[in-house]
Parts: sequence; C-alpha cells; structure tokens
Amino acid sequence: MSCSDCFKGHDRPGAITGVETHLHGVKAYVTQPTQDGVAPKGLIVVISDAFGWKTNNIRLLADSYARRTGCRVYVPDFMDGTAAPQWMKVYIDRIMNEAGIWGWIAKPYRHDPSTKYPMIKTFMAEFRGHEGKETPVGVIGFCWGGYHATKLADGSVISNGQRIVDAVFAAHPSELHIPTDIKKIRVPYSMAVGDADFSLSLRDIEEIKAIMENEEAVESEIVIIHGAKHGFAVRANPNDKGEMEMADEAENQAVAWFNRHL
Repeated sequence: MSCSDCFKGHDRPGAITGVETHLHGVKAYVTQPTQDGVAPKGLIVVISDAFGWKTNNIRLLADSYARRTGCRVYVPDFMDGTAAPQWMKVYIDRIMNEAGIWGWIAKPYRHDPSTKYPMIKTFMAEFRGHEGKETPVGVIGFCWGGYHATKLADGSVISNGQRIVDAVFAAHPSELHIPTDIKKIRVPYSMAVGDADFSLSLRDIEEIKAIMENEEAVESEIVIIHGAKHGFAVRANPNDKGEMEMADEAENQAVAWFNRHL
C-alpha cells in the first residue's frame, strides 16, 4: 500500500549528460559511459520510483552509474506519462491526509505495480533479445521500480535460452509479496533498505535475508542502512549530509554489485 513516504523527497540540482530516445515502443533516457569509442561493459535498465523517468534525480543517478560502471544506462518511461508530478513532493502531507479534491488528485499516481509488470517484462525480453543479445544486462529498481526489479530476478528466459537479466539491484522496493517473490529469485540480487522503511518492516527484511541465505546457488546481499526511510536512495535532501551519505551508500552498493556481475 502506498503512503506519504512513497511521494516525499527532494530534487537534486545538476546537469544531465544523456539523451531521450524511443526503444521498443517506450520513451527512454539513455546515458553513455565517459570513454568514447569503447564498447560498454554491460547494459543497465533503471526502473523509476513513482516520479518516473524525467526527474533530475533519476537521470543524475543514471549518469553516475554509467560513469562508474562503464555500462550504458537506460531509464524507460514505464509509467507512460502518468508518473507523479514533482510538485507533489512539497504538498504530499496535505494531499495524502485530506479528502475531497486533494485525495482525488493523488489517486492516479498510486500505481499498482502488478498491472505494469507484464508490459515491463515484455520490454525487457525484447531488450535482451536486441540490445542485450551479446552484452550483460542488469536492472535497478527504486520503490515502485524495486517491485519490478525483484520480479525480473526470477531467472525467466527468452526464446534463445538467455535469461532476461543477469543481475538485479533493488533499493527500498515496495509492494513485494513475501516470501513468494523472494523465493523466486534466481539471479544475483542485491537490496538496499532502511530500518525505518514503512514498506518493509525489520521482520520482513530479516525474513528476506533468511530466504536468500538458504538459496546457496544464488549470490545475494541485503544491506540495512540505519535511519534510512523509504525513498532514501533516490530522493535524498541534497542539503542534508546524513541523507546524502545514505543515498551515496546505496549508490556505491549498486556500482560495486554491477562491477562484479556485469
């Protein structure tokens, strides 16, 4: 269930370096590694939080992932133009707590991730069969996107027998069905989550860790960041040192994971 933490957060300033394009029927932001003329080591698809593919936050992160991993990074518009607007961050408490027009405005942005998953899986299968045919493919998901990233870690394959994805990183995923979604994980899986996350209780997190520890054939890591709330990896306050340190820890975790697995 969505709550105000799904939509709270801050915008990060900075110049982005990628471009917008169309890919398999979906608009996408694409950013390249900094070494011109060098083939990317891998491809990473970033599945956004509720604020979608156009935020400076998600695009700056994509640029950083590309620089630090040597991978080409894509941020598709999986919400098809229906992402939550940026102004919602400022007014979220009023929107979520008042009835009437404010509650009506908020409803379109409370996406049930399960309704989008078939489309996202189809996109990823086409992506693997074309862009990723001869290149490792990773997926990163935040909040809403963390649900999809986790589902994509189930080891599903395309017609030539290739797995749709080779490795997954999820930051504070929401709407997971535990233990069902976790027991299906079959590719290297890394999660960053805060111990103050409304979406995953500490009991949930410990259950996830226990399940993954029993799956000896699947490399995994679950990192719990003290004091971090839902959304910390992608919507941290750039003027708050503590919040930025938490966000940086999650980014470093993702970079290290894909440097190892892609």
